Amino acid sequence: DALSGELPRYVDLAWEKSVGVNTDLQELEPAELAQVLKVLEQADFRWVRQRFPWDAIERLPGEYDWSEWDRIVEGVASHGLELVAVLDGSPPWVRAEVDAGNSLAPPVDTREFGDFVTAFATRFADRIDYYHIWDEPNIAPHWGAGEIDPAAYARFLREGSIRVRAADNNAKV
Repeated sequence: DALSGELPRYVDLAWEKSVGVNTDLQELEPAELAQVLKVLEQADFRWVRQRFPWDAIERLPGEYDWSEWDRIVEGVASHGLELVAVLDGSPPWVRAEVDAGNSLAPPVDTREFGDFVTAFATRFADRIDYYHIWDEPNIAPHWGAGEIDPAAYARFLREGSIRVRAADNNAKV
């Protein structure tokens, strides 16, 4: 501990000086993906923050299409990069009626998001250690048509965190 001169484990990440980059790797052809990841690796990036939109993965309830995302996860790992998975983007059947056209709005029921998070974290537990639950919940498009609601986001974050850690107890959220 700090009194004995040893720093807690979590401080290691705070002291590390590696850098990362936000990416949008979906829909790249395999050769393009490999080239982009090679450039990131050669530029000494460590972290790749990639959005994994729920609405693109689970287009119908309970039916997951992992093909595009498997390719990204494998590609990032093959270049020695650390993936930060941003989980957001709701499918139409979980949104409030007022948010029918806004895939960035959260679902009405956080448990449905939790089910997606469980499926995602279970699939990638051996390859992803870092998760970001929802992107920019503090601005209207990303929190739907209603008022920004920190308490609602806290409940949402709790659901996602519990589900990630239940599938992968080494995960950081």
